[in-house]
Order: sequence, then structure tokens, then C-alpha cells
Amino acid sequence: MESFADVNGGRRFAFDLAAGASAPFVHGAGWAKHEPIGVWSDGPRATAVFVGLEPGGRYNCAVSGRPHIVPPVLVEQHLQVFVEDQLAFQGSLDEPARFSFAVTANSAGIANLTFHFPNAIAPCELGRSGDTRKLGLLVQHVEFTRVSRTPTERVEREAVEAEPEALARLGTAQEPTASSGRPREPSKRALVRRRAVHEIWSKLDTLLEQSLQRSSSHLFMDRFFSSLGGGAELFVDFVHRVQRQFEGHLNSASSRASGGTEIPPLTHRIWVTSRDTPAMPPAEYLDDYIRVIRDLPADTAHFFWTNSASVRAHLSSLATAAKCHDICVMDTDIFCSDALFPTVDRLLQDRKFVLAADVLKMLILHRFGGIYSDLGIAYDENIFHLARNAEYTLLSGTSGFFQTSFVACAPRSDLISAFLAVQSCPAAFNQAFALTGSAPGPMDEVNIFAGPGFTVCAMLFLGSARTVLLPPQSPHLMWRSQQSWYGDEPKHGNAIVSKTQTTIIEAMSFGDAERNFQDFIHSFGNSPLMKEQLRILLATKPHFLRNPTKFCRVLFYNGSDKAQAWHDYGYIYNYILGQRAEHIGTVLEVGIGTNHAGMPSTMGIAGVPGASLRAWRDLFPNALIIGADVDKRTMIEESRIKTFFVDQTDLGSIARLFEDIGERTPDLIIDDGLHTFAANKNLFLAAYPRLAPGGLYVIEDVDQGDIRPWLAFLTAGNYDGAIINIPNPTNKRDNCLILVHGRART
Repeated sequence: MESFADVNGGRRFAFDLAAGASAPFVHGAGWAKHEPIGVWSDGPRATAVFVGLEPGGRYNCAVSGRPHIVPPVLVEQHLQVFVEDQLAFQGSLDEPARFSFAVTANSAGIANLTFHFPNAIAPCELGRSGDTRKLGLLVQHVEFTRVSRTPTERVEREAVEAEPEALARLGTAQEPTASSGRPREPSKRALVRRRAVHEIWSKLDTLLEQSLQRSSSHLFMDRFFSSLGGGAELFVDFVHRVQRQFEGHLNSASSRASGGTEIPPLTHRIWVTSRDTPAMPPAEYLDDYIRVIRDLPADTAHFFWTNSASVRAHLSSLATAAKCHDICVMDTDIFCSDALFPTVDRLLQDRKFVLAADVLKMLILHRFGGIYSDLGIAYDENIFHLARNAEYTLLSGTSGFFQTSFVACAPRSDLISAFLAVQSCPAAFNQAFALTGSAPGPMDEVNIFAGPGFTVCAMLFLGSARTVLLPPQSPHLMWRSQQSWYGDEPKHGNAIVSKTQTTIIEAMSFGDAERNFQDFIHSFGNSPLMKEQLRILLATKPHFLRNPTKFCRVLFYNGSDKAQAWHDYGYIYNYILGQRAEHIGTVLEVGIGTNHAGMPSTMGIAGVPGASLRAWRDLFPNALIIGADVDKRTMIEESRIKTFFVDQTDLGSIARLFEDIGERTPDLIIDDGLHTFAANKNLFLAAYPRLAPGGLYVIEDVDQGDIRPWLAFLTAGNYDGAIINIPNPTNKRDNCLILVHGRART
């Protein structure tokens, strides 16, 4: 199931249910497990929830499927499809067919569909097999296509697209009018709402400061801080930086996060238990849950996830009795095709239910986004609105790390993706802080998969994202928890973790990761943060090959070979450059790319000149992109892209390039030109002094034979950075990057 929104402007979404990949699609009740050919309804009625559509958007939905039993065994088989309880389609389905109907997403961008197939019959009833399921409809493919906008919608879109300045002002304290898309002063209601959000945040911020003063430091975090050359003050400094960033956002930006990073109006809870002897959630926790739902905005969707049919039935009955029709009880098995699902299964078998939920909550947030909170946490509408003003909302604990008991984010966010990558390869963490002793213990597993491990990823990969940090307790968020599973008594049927064996992590994998780190990453100067970032990214490359990042997709779609091709830098760039994307004002890339035969470093006939320049323009929304090349036939002039001539073997030519650029100070310089040590060094010596303080200088496609000369040169020059030689079975020659931090000006 793959979303094609990136290449179709959000107009078309296609889900191939036979492929088993992940997509923003959820089974409701009445579905069997995925099979290689698709997914069967498990009886005469099944519901489906589609998430991630445009709120209020009108779509044509096409479904490809077939009945389980075909004529002449059964005839006149009828199918009815309901959208939000309204009949949208009915007809006979006697053979494989494709049928379509109109769908309007609700205000949360969700479409609820119900399929009714009255002729469902079990194969065993026909003597065909021992299958007792009353299989009805086989769904193989679903496709949503956005219907043309109304005249009013088209006018709004065209007005905004025609005036870039209006788009820029949308990021300030102004709001668009309903008719023209032109900015106007914010309404009184909007100002009151923004002021209220700021006031709530200020009070919570004060409580967070008090909590920091009283908190102790977790042993795992102490070892991590030590690996960075510091102590617990690093966590406090990080918290303060995040607080300043969010305060700046509240003071100067609109009341919502911009772009596609907004947290959707979804809430999630999880209860996993033994399938054989299921335990029900404590009644007081469910009472709190119902109260929270009733306090939140009416257009919010609420997903309750469980692996137990008994719990599903119990929750459905409870929701009906409480008249809470917004609760959708979901089966965790919809993640069965994810590479991490076997990890969840093994944890469940060992009765480590809380740890299994720690993995599942990240899978849920990555696919759907929204607000996740543990049972036992009650929060009010103020927290909901505060979270919706940010890209992330995290809960600080009392032991110097962020709890995963409350996390809010947008779908497919970078931080959650990085943490899932670590969970798929725990040895990505340095053994020096990941393991208490020489051999892995069960509590090491807890630290890696829960709050401490999540905090390490936040400190390494959160960057400048708008993030709300909450104190562990406040008048707006109360955390009621029974006996901790860390203690001597099991919580809700869990195993006593300290008395178990490890389920996932192995000593051998940490040794292998350490050897790869020593062989493929060479740091120089003082860059411990980048060193840990690269260590994790190198170890988790298989995860990102299965789950391409935004940078991977944009580079690939523009025709660049920097991602998912001869080179695979995309996922590295996603985290090293993505953290500073909005703050990059000027990019200089030497090497536009030539596909003319006879030119040095030619890309060949299949190359796309200017591909990466266009990708940088898409990825750095506020940047002027400057390209330079020795082949004048590659020069282009497009919106926010300017190009110039340069010969890297001629120092005079390099000097003239910077005369052409003028006073601009690049925040990012990329050398993808002539790939020789001498030419790269010429450009570096001339260009590096022009790099903005805190900027980044990148040299791509470094030949294996040039790694040692570069390491010696950069070490002798007291530069800070790293060389990462990324293993690639296809390209064993030059899949290598040099990253050098910009120096502060004296």
C-alpha cells in the first residue's frame, strides 16, 4: 500500500492491498488478516477507515475486488457500500470487478466506509476447505482521486499561488481571507485563541522548569551524555533551546504549524495483552479515557488499539453504553506486514506487554500521527490545542529523559522514523551507553525501546522542529499509574522484566555495529554529536531503504543520483540537512551535472542536469540555490535557481565565481563537481572561508583512495566534521561523503 501524494499533488492515493506494505489505511471491524492476494472481509459486514485525505475533500473512490464464491455456486450476489452511514453504491458482484462511488472526507481528513455483503458464506459450508470464516468480499486495490475543486476553492488556490508574498505572510501573524487568499489582520477570535495558548504554555513552562530542578539523571542518560563529553546539563540545555524555539514560534508565527507538519486531530490509546488469557483495562482508566474524549473537540477521531478480540468487544460495548460513537476500536494486526511486527510478537510471547506497546505506539504515530497517551493519563482540551500548535509534543519525566507515555506528532515524522530505525536495529546505539555491562540485560532492552532511547533520538534528530515540552504533572495533564513494571510486582499481567532474559538485543550485533563504525566513519576535530548521528544512520540504513525519507523521495523524483541510485546519501541528508532546512538562506552546489560524453565526471546519457538544484529548491523553502559547472551547456535559470561557470582546476575561475555570487554567504556548500583530490581541495580552500558560521560544507563522491589524504588534511587543519563511507553493494568506488562544520567568525 503506497501513497503517491508526493508525485500527484495530493490528488491521487492508491493502495495495493496485495502488496502488504504500509499506507494510511486502517481496517475497522470485520476483516480477516492480509493474505498474498489481498484482504477478505470476515463476514457479511466490514468497515474501513482511510486517514490522511484532505479535510472536507471530495474524492472518487474506486475499489477492485471480487466475491469469495463465484457462479454458479451463488448468483445474484449483492454489495452495498456506505460512506458515513449513507448508501454510496449498490450492485451485483458476480465476478472480479472495479466499482466506484463518491466520498467526502470529514473535517479530520478521514473517510469511514462500510461494506455490506449479505451472501457471505464459509468455505467449509461448501465443502471446499476447512476455513470457517464467512468470507465475503476480497479487496485487492483501492484508489482515491480528488474531484475538481469548486470554483471558490480554485479562486483561493490561484490567488495564493499567484502571490508568493502572500504565502510568506501566511507564516506571520496574518491570516488569509476566505475569498482572495490575501492576508488580513487576524480576527479577534484568533488573537484570543493564540493568547490563551501562549498563557497555558507559559504556566506549563514554569512547572517544567521546577521539575527540571528536582529531577535526577537516569544511568542510561548519564552514559550517553558522557559519550558526548558532557553531563546532565546537556539535557537541561537541550530543553531550554527547545523552549526558546517554541516561544519564538508562539510570538511570531501563525497559531498553527505550517506545511504538512500539523498534528492531525486523532488520539490513540493502546492495550495489548495475552490472546489466550486476556486482561481487561482497569475500569478507572477507561472512565478517565471517556472523560478525555468528551472534553476534546467534536471533530476529533479516537483510535483504541488492541490485539485481543475480547478487549475489542469490551471496548465496543463500553463505547456504545457511554454513547461515545467517536471511538474506533482497532486491531494491531494491521501492522503485521511491518518489519518490526515480529519484534512485537516476541515481546507479547514473553509477556512484556508494556514494551510491546512501546513499539506499537511508534508504528501508529508514524503511520497516522496524532496524540498518543497511555491509559492512566488524562488531559484536557488545553493540551490538545497546545499540541496542535506544534510539530511535536513530548512529556518530560523526573529522571532526565522524555517519557513515551505522551507523544504527539504529524504522520511520518523524522523523529519517530529515526526511533523506529533504532528499534529495528538496537545495536545502532553505542554499546558504551546502551548496555549496562558487557552482555545485554533485560533492563537494557527497556532503556533502548522506551523513554531513554527515545530521548537520545530526540536530542540527535529533533533539530529546530516546533516542539512543546510538558511537565510530568500539571492541572491540564494528570498521570495516574499503578505499580511500575520496573519494580518487584508485575503491572497488568506483565512479566517482572528484571527477572527475565532479553528478548530482542544480542551482544554479537553490538560488536558487529562497532566494527562497522570503526571501518566506515572517521571523525576529526570536535564533533561528537555528528559522530553519534552518523553512527545511528549508518547502522540503520536497511530501515531507510525500506522506508525512504522525504529527502530520498524528493532527490529521486527530481532525477538525482544522490538517493536510491548509484549513491544513497538521501537518508543521511534528511537528518543532517533536514534539521536546518528552514534556516538555510543560500545553497551553493558546484557540479550541476553534465551528461555530455567526453566531459570529466560526466553522469552519462541517463543523467539529468540540474536535478539536485531543483531538489534543493524543493527541500529548502527559503533558500536561493546557486549552481556552478565547467560545462556551460548545463546552465539553467529558474525560480530561485541561478547558475554560473567555474573551473575547479583554475584558482582564478573559482575567485571569479565568488565575485559573481557577490556578498551572499552560503549556509550550505556542496562539491559535486570534478571528483579529484586536487580539484576538491582547490574549491575547499577558496570556498570554506565564505561558509556561514554554523553552516555545513559537503564533498560528495569521494574516491576510496582519497579518504586517507582528506582525513590527514582536515585533521591537520583543525576542522570539525566526519567522513562517512557508506557501504553499497553496487557502488564500492565512491559512495562516500565528507561533512565539515562551518567555523565561527573571529
